[in-house]
Amino acid sequence: DAPSEVDSTPAPTPMAMLATSVRYTFYVEHGPEKLMGAVTYDMSFGVKAVLDRFLKGDEDILYGHALNDGLVVEKVVANMVSPTEIGYLCYPTPPETCSPIAVDVTVSHRNTATTDEIMFAFLRQSMHLPSLINVEGYTIEYVGDRAVETNSEIMLSGVPDREMMDEELEYFENVAREFLDNVATAKDLSGNDSLRILSVTVNGQVLTNEVPNAIENEDESTSVSARSSLGGRILQKGRGKKKSNSVQVAVRGKYRPPPEVDFGELVEDSINRDRELLQKELKDREMPAVAQEGDEGTGDITAMNYFNDAEVVGARE
Repeated sequence: DAPSEVDSTPAPTPMAMLATSVRYTFYVEHGPEKLMGAVTYDMSFGVKAVLDRFLKGDEDILYGHALNDGLVVEKVVANMVSPTEIGYLCYPTPPETCSPIAVDVTVSHRNTATTDEIMFAFLRQSMHLPSLINVEGYTIEYVGDRAVETNSEIMLSGVPDREMMDEELEYFENVAREFLDNVATAKDLSGNDSLRILSVTVNGQVLTNEVPNAIENEDESTSVSARSSLGGRILQKGRGKKKSNSVQVAVRGKYRPPPEVDFGELVEDSINRDRELLQKELKDREMPAVAQEGDEGTGDITAMNYFNDAEVVGARE
């Protein structure tokens, strides 16, 4: 008999799974006859039912993660917590009792989505949960983390005559996120570490000439300065095709009041007050140089760090 054929096609590599945890915190008013075990059971049941509806299509972003990233709710557990975790006391209408309840949600998903992306998607709906939780005998107020986001423009000067490439975009996003997570959270007025920056995403780049008017000195070795649209001065040094890049970014985070904050203003002020630190971090961290064609059109490949001569001019919403 002829030997049987053996399928040598390798089995597909299973995609890595990630676990993400999200906490929802509430003040729950209820009758004094309610046992705490009943309150926590009802809250975990109510939140789980809402999230199941979200993943089945009631909420577009979470439904998209369910379809594309295999997002599944694994566990929902409610517990009573201390009012100090919330930051202020609840004063119920007598004879009602007010209980601080935290609902911890654990989900699994493929690594095609980051844990921060999934956390932000769940927190986007946090403020709507009290009106969606269908349990009788409770008045529910959401008092936990909420999603915050803003669009901002970060102006860089002294950059090469091109947009950032993929590796440089990823590097810029990571440095900007870590910078804001340190600087913006330090400016958080609550004093309780309630602000976190989850992501910075570049949505666009606009290259402009640094010196739109006549050059002040034709000597190529002379520094030339110009006024930027954001205020302040842009410095261009030496020879070479240098441009300004207006980088459009979306900044996402999570925040737990009190107090209320203007997230867009907080991000803008953090960059403008500490732009020299952001500039230093863009230059000092190790980033693989990106190969590009030589300026003379010879086809030669040269290595260039996009941020070698870059200056952070400022930011605005």
